[in-house]
Order: sequence, then structure tokens, then C-alpha cells
Amino acid sequence: MGLYTLQRLMTHKSPMMTQRYAPLRDETLKHGANVMSRLVAAAEEGVKETTK
Repeated sequence: MGLYTLQRLMTHKSPMMTQRYAPLRDETLKHGANVMSRLVAAAEEGVKETTK
């Protein structure tokens, strides 16, 4: 994942803010991505339920 993609996902306005988090360990970033993935999936499921 590129820095710009990470910046967009984290909704940072400045790449300097994203760079602050860039040194995080790969395990930490993977865990964060997994949490976000579950949150997005839950939100999508909620949208499906409301449109039935």
C-alpha cells in the first residue's frame, strides 16, 4: 500500500501527518487494516439490512 493510499484511508489532509504513522511496525498496520476491514464489512451489512 502506498503512502498516498494510506493518507486517503486515514483521511489526512497532509502527507506529513501520514508520515508520522509510517514507521509503525507491519504487524500494527496489518491489525489496523483488519479492524477497518471488519468495520467496513459491518457497515455494508447494515446498509443491506436497511434496504430490504
